[in-house]
Amino acid sequence: MSQTDNDHQLRSVKVVNEHTRCFRGSDTKHNQCILRKNLENKTESPREVRKNSVEAECISIPGDASSTKRKDNQEEDNENLRQARGREASNCNGAWSILLGTFIILMLSNIMDTCFSLLFSPLFLDLGTSSTTIGWLFSILQLMWHSAGLFLGPLVKEFGWRKVAMMSSIMISCSVILSAFATSAFFLLVSFSILGGFSSGLLINLCFLIVPHYFTRRRGVANACMMTGSCLGLMIGPVIVGFLQVEFGFFSGTLVFGAVILHCCVGATLIGTIQCQEKANTCLENVNQEPHSQDADNKRNKWDNISDNVFVRVCRNSVTNLSILKNLRGTIIAVGGVLTTNSWLNFLSLMPFAVQAAGHPIQTTRMYMTVSAACNLVARITVCVLSDWSGFSMRACYMTSIAIIAVSTLAFSMVTNIWWQMAIMGVWGCGMGSYMGINNLIIAHYMGLDDMAATLGTMSLLTGVGFIIIGPSIGIVRDVTGSYAVSMWVLAGLAGCSFLPWIFMPAAVRYDHKKPITQLS
Repeated sequence: MSQTDNDHQLRSVKVVNEHTRCFRGSDTKHNQCILRKNLENKTESPREVRKNSVEAECISIPGDASSTKRKDNQEEDNENLRQARGREASNCNGAWSILLGTFIILMLSNIMDTCFSLLFSPLFLDLGTSSTTIGWLFSILQLMWHSAGLFLGPLVKEFGWRKVAMMSSIMISCSVILSAFATSAFFLLVSFSILGGFSSGLLINLCFLIVPHYFTRRRGVANACMMTGSCLGLMIGPVIVGFLQVEFGFFSGTLVFGAVILHCCVGATLIGTIQCQEKANTCLENVNQEPHSQDADNKRNKWDNISDNVFVRVCRNSVTNLSILKNLRGTIIAVGGVLTTNSWLNFLSLMPFAVQAAGHPIQTTRMYMTVSAACNLVARITVCVLSDWSGFSMRACYMTSIAIIAVSTLAFSMVTNIWWQMAIMGVWGCGMGSYMGINNLIIAHYMGLDDMAATLGTMSLLTGVGFIIIGPSIGIVRDVTGSYAVSMWVLAGLAGCSFLPWIFMPAAVRYDHKKPITQLS
């Protein structure tokens, strides 16, 4: 064997040892080690390093002790892999029980938010509450619902998933029961809009957050099952609330409804503590995940001298989560979510008035809502299941969903025929269903599980603030122009504006992934 061949073999073995040491470290050390290797050997790309590693595994150098050591390391890695697979198999049943818990929670908790006007309409009529006051009650409810997402990550970090879910379930039930004793709009503001909105936001966002942590290979199927519970709650909610109001009246019916909501505790008992997975597997499966930014770590260290009080820690970590906006990917996701969510929420609240103003009966609105809800359910399940397919593009599906929402909102304002409007509402429901179906999955895909809670919480907070601003603004547009169509054009424009940032998502991914290289160089 020539001296050149020996040098090549020794160099390949060195690459294998370097690669093995990097892989056994933590996620951050693993990424930084490969980056340093690329900077030191600028002629070798990561693909070439992997190729040399494979070639080196097939080379046996006589008399070299590194060959025996390499075999021992390979056997140790295989043993660790078998143990990891065993733990994954043992936790499989626990993951599906958690999925059942999220199904129950979403089915029950979604009833409360969607039946606000139906649940309290008898009280509003008795008190003579104005439409402006009712609008503010609903707006504050939405603000508290969305603001709760920012505190979810720190609360789970302090108390765990099950305790947060259990306390939120109890708080939701108490808010409904207390609202049965309401004698004024201010009482309802405190008991339902603030207490109920915050606890409901915690519980529902927890379900969206926990499923991606427990499922990797069948994440889309699991998400589809969870979304089925959410859509089922939208369908059965008006039926349950209407039945209770007719049979028992407002006071007794609201008390019984609070007892029904208390069954969210059953779902909370099925939610356990997440078991940590292998960091190397998480790094390989979430290709778009990056370590926490250095700025966020420095900010946390700056606050370390503050009191160890739990409340202070939760507030501190919640504020720190806003630093996710320094990440371009997080900014695109948050801004797009704010515009799209406010577009379809305000369209839903505006559509019934537009239908009645066009001379159609109130039954037409119910028919439109039923069609859109059915299409919403089908689209959510379909998109979630397809997301497990290797050729599925989440970004393309997400952008298509936003475009459908914008175009269908615009088209609805331009037609007056009932059948055409019904067909458009079906298309609109498909767009909203596919958008909501992968909303949490696309955050996990682009931001990784570590930054998912911060991104979801920041987006929810901005959505709630936007609802307070955009909602009244749409009402002003309606009053000034005297046309519901113009207001819908503005809502379609909001959805269209949320489409534009997603065009630049690939460039944002490349930019964010270049940050560690810049720091190392």
